[in-house]
Amino acid sequence: RPTFWIRSLDPVPEAKPGPIEGSWELESWRPVQESAEYRAGRLMVQDISSQLLVREFSQFAKQSWGSLADKTVLDLCAAPGGKTTGLAWEGWHVLATDRQAETRTSQ
Repeated sequence: RPTFWIRSLDPVPEAKPGPIEGSWELESWRPVQESAEYRAGRLMVQDISSQLLVREFSQFAKQSWGSLADKTVLDLCAAPGGKTTGLAWEGWHVLATDRQAETRTSQ
């Protein structure tokens, strides 16, 4: 079974800290969607590669432009929203959209 990663704005006592701030590795699967932190929007399931992408992009931008408080990023492929949320948690103003694929049936 693959590693179960989450990203959280708060410490997660039953998890091991990951390689970047806010990343946590759960030893075993648990229904995080049932937790108060998840329902409050403070915790999400997100693979470590997506967390690293958001962090490295944001760090590069901070080094180039300074504060992100007045910066907007456009996420054109935002579904289901994990990287969009991560960008907002990093300090970006995020404009997000996605295109719903057309549903087709064959006969």
